[in-house]
Amino acid sequence: MDPIQTPIQIPDFQPKPNYLKTIIFSVLVIITLGLITYLIFQNQKLQKQVLNPPASLTFQVPSPTSKPLSSISISPDEMEGWKTYENDKFGFTFLYPQDLILYDQLKQIGDNLLLQNYQDKPNRTESSNDFQLVLSVGKDDGKSLEDYPKLWETELGKLSSEKISVGNVSAIKGFSGQKNHAVPTVWLKNNGYLYTFQLSTPTSNTKQLFDQILSTFKFLDNNTTKTICNSVNLNLSLILPNQDWSCKVDNFGKEQVGSDGTISLRSSIFTVQISSLGRGNFCDPSDPDPQSPRYDPTNACTISEFYNRNGIQLKTFKLNGITKEIFGQTNNGPSLSITYSGMDTRDLTSSEKTEIINLLDSIAIMK
Repeated sequence: MDPIQTPIQIPDFQPKPNYLKTIIFSVLVIITLGLITYLIFQNQKLQKQVLNPPASLTFQVPSPTSKPLSSISISPDEMEGWKTYENDKFGFTFLYPQDLILYDQLKQIGDNLLLQNYQDKPNRTESSNDFQLVLSVGKDDGKSLEDYPKLWETELGKLSSEKISVGNVSAIKGFSGQKNHAVPTVWLKNNGYLYTFQLSTPTSNTKQLFDQILSTFKFLDNNTTKTICNSVNLNLSLILPNQDWSCKVDNFGKEQVGSDGTISLRSSIFTVQISSLGRGNFCDPSDPDPQSPRYDPTNACTISEFYNRNGIQLKTFKLNGITKEIFGQTNNGPSLSITYSGMDTRDLTSSEKTEIINLLDSIAIMK
């Protein structure tokens, strides 16, 4: 009898679970879902931008509240040794560091003042440390302050601007062009004049110094009200130099641009007459007509230039060496005559001439 054989037991092998594959698969699923969500969000954002495009980021709307430059903090130590500049012609003052060089050419409308840290020399090489502030004064041309930065948009594109306050006077700070570059510029108006401050060498350090100097700027007669005299008929406006002057306008009963009219100005020294009523000068050595009141056969009449700018030309007329009249034409036609007390025995003093030139500089065509 055959022996009973014990059956061989084959082990039951159970495959072990592969956790690594499960983890990798889960991570891929999460990444895929996240990417799909991000793409959906970006697509919605893009659709909103297309339907509602944002405003230009290069233009900042000026704040309705003026920001005073005087709020800039300058410690007494920083201002120690700073010099004081005063301009009697236009009535303002400011402080500046003593190491800066002042080139004061600001004597009349159209002139400027330079404040810089280098001397002007031929063939000088510009440096990144250069500082130059240019202050110029012109006539108020009737534009709003916001218009001045816009005048440079064609050349520079749209740049930011903001309302500020300089010397308790409203101003606007923006940019103008110099050497094909945009440079910080401040515009303000006072008593019929336009003041322009330009930083020709903009860097982070010079911008700070520019603002610090402007924060010390103030008008000497900021609380003084100046008298403006104008004639609709003559289409002219002017500012009386001081309280010694008076103004009388005669429109001959008809107030209309282009009609006859006169402006009579008087002070304790001067009499000034601006008129559209035709008349000639006091004498003329070239007049050949013996019947003319200006006929001068003995060449006793001499003529010299007194004032010639802003479209106004005036000459001094003397007969036998004695001043008889300062006479000429204004920029839009009317004649202008000036006489002064004692003119038959003396010439104008320096201060008197400055006063009458200030008056002439203020004459402007009305808008």
